[in-house]
Amino acid sequence: MKPVIISYFTRGTLYEKDAADLQASCDRLGLESSIDGIDSFGSWDSHCCFKPGFILRKLKKLKKPVVWIDADALVIKSPDLFDSLTCDLAVRIDPEREPSDFSKVRTGTVFVNYTKAGMDLVKDWGEICQEALKSKPKGHEVWDQICLKALIQQGTQAKIESLPNSYCAIFDAQEDQENPVIVHYAASRLYKKFINGEVASFLEELSIEQLRALRPNIQY
Repeated sequence: MKPVIISYFTRGTLYEKDAADLQASCDRLGLESSIDGIDSFGSWDSHCCFKPGFILRKLKKLKKPVVWIDADALVIKSPDLFDSLTCDLAVRIDPEREPSDFSKVRTGTVFVNYTKAGMDLVKDWGEICQEALKSKPKGHEVWDQICLKALIQQGTQAKIESLPNSYCAIFDAQEDQENPVIVHYAASRLYKKFINGEVASFLEELSIEQLRALRPNIQY
């Protein structure tokens, strides 16, 4: 069964431009998608940690597999791998990184099957995210990918597979440039201070191409 591409963006923020581009990339390839706007929760990491709950909600509503893709990404070519996956969850797990590395698991692209094990895993992921938000020290951020990494490393009954790098490619990472299928444009590098209300936004008039050019290079 072909999965549905799902995502959300925060209304009234620069993410709206990214999400429109993601929608257009899905439409060009004839991919079924469900991309929603949400109201702001007031902080960037609260938006990140809403991800597993949103995925679970879509699974229950659509009753079919879903592929979460961050709103700042583009689907470059048809993601045919998803049509043949039988696991409960597939996410990029980098074999070259140490278990403690914050980017060991990258959740910009996440396949979740419409199975009890898949839904249970996403439910647990969401609970870990919310607990981490409640207990985080002042000045710290909670990343949903670190919460999922912890859940995977502690062990689960769900069948988990690692996605190829090409399905979660970072636009400026040299090792990700070979035949990418889904490319992520790392909007949080530029946007998170606006989401958190730390600085006033002055970028609304820029095109999506100009916004991407302003995102600082960060080595992963």
